[in-house]
Amino acid sequence: MCTGKWEKWLSKMEDEQEWTIAGDPPPITCLAHLEKAAKGAAAKFRHVAQTIGKKEKWRPFQTQKYSEPIWFRGDAHWPDNYKLHPTVYRKRSLPPEDRNAQHPRQGLRTPEKFMLSRFRMEAVSRHADTPGYDEEARWLCLAQHYTLPTRLLDWSESILNAAWFGVVDQKEDEWREYLSQLWEHASGEVGERFCQEQRQKFESNLKTMHSNPAIWALSPALLNYHYVKDGPVFMLEGPHAGVMVSSAFNGMSIWDTIWATVPQRLRQRMFEFYRSNSEGDVEDKVLAVKASQVDARMMQQQACFTIHAARKPEEHDLSRETPKYYDDEDGALNQGAGATQLPEFLLKFSVPRDKRSSIRDELQRAGVHNSTLFPDLQTLAEETAAEWKAKCATERDRISRSLLSQSTD
Repeated sequence: MCTGKWEKWLSKMEDEQEWTIAGDPPPITCLAHLEKAAKGAAAKFRHVAQTIGKKEKWRPFQTQKYSEPIWFRGDAHWPDNYKLHPTVYRKRSLPPEDRNAQHPRQGLRTPEKFMLSRFRMEAVSRHADTPGYDEEARWLCLAQHYTLPTRLLDWSESILNAAWFGVVDQKEDEWREYLSQLWEHASGEVGERFCQEQRQKFESNLKTMHSNPAIWALSPALLNYHYVKDGPVFMLEGPHAGVMVSSAFNGMSIWDTIWATVPQRLRQRMFEFYRSNSEGDVEDKVLAVKASQVDARMMQQQACFTIHAARKPEEHDLSRETPKYYDDEDGALNQGAGATQLPEFLLKFSVPRDKRSSIRDELQRAGVHNSTLFPDLQTLAEETAAEWKAKCATERDRISRSLLSQSTD
């Protein structure tokens, strides 16, 4: 039945006359739906680009054969991680006094500068091939892929890789492992009571989750057009995104960074670039970028990024919905009554939480798992140990069932 819903939705998305009323896509419940999701996203973004090309006379979008890459991101959606914004701007990464503060010129004060400085200073002795000291874009990528909070948001060119990050919830898995260890070593009434309290806390966390896991589809070309009317994709090491990178390392606003780092003959052009669209001023921009693969993780994950710079916390959330508009007979745009929609460069696919395990198993059979996405010795050791532990647990269950059946007989 779900497959029929997918075929109906996909046929609407591929029909130029009906894609605007296709509605939300059906939930992803198996690996086969991922291909349909990618096709539907490509159809939607192609129609949006062609519409912009006709109305705005934007030449890159005017061709009927317009086709740009689509990026994907998986999100497991725990309570503190359900918005599309970078880790450094999430409230747990901000100083307590700045979590709701706004600073008109300097933007949000974050510990980003200090964390990057220490990381760059001490990583040389811990990593075999670090970038040169002045290669700030490469340092930012390296820090991001080793989980340092930065202004980068991870995306992948592979929907399979994104799906893995969506269905593998590390926090939930860690909690289940923790509870398993507690029950295994609990003794006496006090120990059992403590285990029960921890289980109730875990179940309470599950109930307070905002939504199911999600897989996001992003058009980098449409995002860049939305924010700066340029693109389609910038290089993180290039001059345009380089202003944002420098801002991360020097702790200054975008405006002050342009004045301090851009040569005078190019300064006015850079200001015009960042002022080029009504969607946010100089300090409120997001760019879709690609970067040099400075680590094997980037290669395996087919990594790409959005880089963010905004003064207000809500400006960092790409998934915040806006009023929905409809075309009338004259081609004008009218606001729908109370209706909202995701930005035109974004599409969301939901994954029912009870389907996580089955989709994860399918992805593993397709060759997508932790040791392929994180090709280092630590991940290999952890995955090998986890497999052996699972086999031991299965064997213990088999022996227990065998002994139980013998005692029954």
